[in-house]
Amino acid sequence: MDSRVKQLTQPWYIHILLYLLVISSYSLFVLGNSHLFAAEITPPPTINITTQQLLDKSKSNNSLHVIATLNIDYKPEGKIKDPQQVMKQRGTIHSQQQNLLKDLPEKTSTSAKLFTYTPQVALTVDEQTLKTLIEDPSIISIQEDIPVPPLLADSTPLINADNVWTSGYTGSGQTVAILDTGVDYAHEFLSEKMVSEACYSSGTSLCPNGLSVDETAGSGVNCDLGTYGCDHGTHVAGIAVGNGDTFSGVAKDADLIAIQIFSQFTGSNCTNYGISSPCALTYTSDQILGLERVYELRSTYNIASVNMSIGGSIYGDYCDTDARKSIIDTLRSVEIATVIASGNDGSSTGISSPACISTAISVGSTTKLDSISSFSNSSAQLDLLAPGSSIYSASAESTYTYKSGTSMATPHVAGAWALLKSKFPSASVSTILSALVNSGVSIYDSRNSLTFPRIDLDNALTSINDLAKTWYLAEGYTGEDFSTYILIQNPNASVAHITVNYLVENGSNVTKTYTISAQKRFTINAVNDIGKDLGFSTKIVSDQPLIVERAMYWGTGGHDSIGTTTPALTWYLTEGFTGSDYETYILLQNPNNTVAHCNVQYFLENGPNTQKTHTIPANKRYTVNAVNEIGAGYGFSTKITCDVPVVTERAMYWGDDGHVSIGTPELATTWYLAEGYTGQDFTTYLLIQNPQTNSTTITVNYLVENGDNVSKEYTVDAQKRFTINAINDIGGGKGFATSITSDENIAVERAMYWPGGGHDSVGSTYKSTQWYLAEGYTGEDFSTYILFQNPNPTPVNITVEFMVENGANITKTYSVDANKRFTISAQNEIGSGLGFSTKIDSSQPIVVERAMYWGTGGHCSKGWSL
Repeated sequence: MDSRVKQLTQPWYIHILLYLLVISSYSLFVLGNSHLFAAEITPPPTINITTQQLLDKSKSNNSLHVIATLNIDYKPEGKIKDPQQVMKQRGTIHSQQQNLLKDLPEKTSTSAKLFTYTPQVALTVDEQTLKTLIEDPSIISIQEDIPVPPLLADSTPLINADNVWTSGYTGSGQTVAILDTGVDYAHEFLSEKMVSEACYSSGTSLCPNGLSVDETAGSGVNCDLGTYGCDHGTHVAGIAVGNGDTFSGVAKDADLIAIQIFSQFTGSNCTNYGISSPCALTYTSDQILGLERVYELRSTYNIASVNMSIGGSIYGDYCDTDARKSIIDTLRSVEIATVIASGNDGSSTGISSPACISTAISVGSTTKLDSISSFSNSSAQLDLLAPGSSIYSASAESTYTYKSGTSMATPHVAGAWALLKSKFPSASVSTILSALVNSGVSIYDSRNSLTFPRIDLDNALTSINDLAKTWYLAEGYTGEDFSTYILIQNPNASVAHITVNYLVENGSNVTKTYTISAQKRFTINAVNDIGKDLGFSTKIVSDQPLIVERAMYWGTGGHDSIGTTTPALTWYLTEGFTGSDYETYILLQNPNNTVAHCNVQYFLENGPNTQKTHTIPANKRYTVNAVNEIGAGYGFSTKITCDVPVVTERAMYWGDDGHVSIGTPELATTWYLAEGYTGQDFTTYLLIQNPQTNSTTITVNYLVENGDNVSKEYTVDAQKRFTINAINDIGGGKGFATSITSDENIAVERAMYWPGGGHDSVGSTYKSTQWYLAEGYTGEDFSTYILFQNPNPTPVNITVEFMVENGANITKTYSVDANKRFTISAQNEIGSGLGFSTKIDSSQPIVVERAMYWGTGGHCSKGWSL
């Protein structure tokens, strides 16, 4: 802070896409020769079919299976926080489907497949009906619904799954959904694993009841083995979740959902793929029905992932116009990963659909010698690699066999998801993907000179654990009457040994070491380590996972922020104000051994945007005073881009108070804020940063603690900051939490002010079943409140463990109503005079913050979770 005074924010066509699904992902019985699989099945070439070709095809075939996407304002349901809006969207989808069908021939409308959660309808059409669809403004895209085929010596040690089992994590409590040719769940390798099953088979049905839909007991069993390919799903399921005496699948104690999505075809439908007749092929529409079924089961089972060892034509870029993207996005919005084979065409310039959908997890194949399988498709869009050559697993009728293909690689990754979520049940799809990518074994593909990560589960487990072993805090000051405290929560059953590195802005760096007792809070007064009158950043390294915050106090004011575990190249800071007596400082921490060159871009709420460049010395803290960059009188947001990873915070001061917040390195379309109050003299501002080049529409859902929930909609201009005064939306006297959804990726903070004080926090982009808060105090005139936001449609049960710094730990339990905010006062639970940290466990994912007040001051911080 140097010569800084203190801080706040004052009022401040139709496009028709058709692609042919033609993957050779069908796995053959191969012993030790990965080349046989790719050579045995010869796929048709990739074809770009125009509108006229589509019409010609309907004319020559007399009928054509298509999927039409409706022109409605659609969002994945996990991004819609108001249950009424979810039901409204479903109603809109249904009514639009019915409006379409009423004008179509009866034979088309009666055979239509209607999807519940995505704005699409699958139809069988003739040439005239197809022309009608093409001319219909209520349809934005049409694609052909083409049937395609399904794309262990023990391979689990290669990816170190056995080491993770030894650590006690085996997939228990998690479920993997297999969308394939059904599963022989009577097989000894898969016995007692089935928890749910279904069948969707639109052609010549392979469902046990002979109908196109079967969701009864027994419906997920493997299809008739007289049909080529019907043992494929059993082999795939065995790799993902099989459990045997001498070897096992990846998540050996995970449960299984079997969804059979194939129909029987004969003649050239099979031989065109180089396989014998009759054969099993799957329609895209049946795949969507299967994925919708998984979504319906999300609240019944802890579903970690969906496995789809199928594919289609090759794309050299993302294929986000694919009809399956909507439901894949919907699954990802509730943290279910859709894991898909990259295909077996041997391409080095593209991967198959639907693996090319950007929100899917695409998987290629490696050999046991850790080289790229010759048949495996590869391009820059590929996410992960896993063993796929000569994999031994269950086969139908209680046998075992070898198969090769990206079909075999994919369930290694689907099982990996369940394995890792058995340790980290609240981890997001992005967190697990990042861990698998960053900890994987690098495999070079000589065909395109690209390198990809082959999964290593032991390293991935360590990677997620290590996220909480290194912490960064960009702000810190011991000058004037400022006191800076580093607050460390050790939730482990063993002591933690930590090293604290102070990166001093204008002085020598300092290093100190400490030991922290098990399941306790520990406080460091920075002035005792580095002396007075120093601005600094901090890096904390521990041998155990920890949670770290930093609190600063001066006069009657103070502020606090959670730290971050990961430096980044790009950061966003939503709040900022240079008006009146407000001062805004941007704190940049460079923990690297090289200088950092950073560009600071200011998005002014009512003024011209501007940008400045700065150079931050290696292993130092650097301060930018915003008024020197943009002038006085502006509310603004900031985007910081650097050439090496750094950490950023923003501190604001005014009068004798101020607030601070860590930046966010990621944008999102959904944000949560657990704190908010419009009572007494409190004013709450929601601060929205839109760094995109186009405007965005946001929906603000207020979850009122003792009142009716409220929803409002706003438009935020491109590359601008936007401020909402909550009292104008919900009125005075309300405690509330907020969820904000947007059409575009944005950043969100919340600032609160009252006479003489204020606090601020960046929002959370995720919900979790486990949260940690390192700071808390009930001494003197301090009051600490823990704020819970339950955005779920059902009540949740929470357990709160107070880890007292110098006393016995205390545990309490509560229930939080559906779609509500809930507040507890720590004094009422543990008494006065105690410093503490908090651990919260919840029966469903929630959002947590902690607010502290004293005199005229106060501060707030979001909690931390994986």
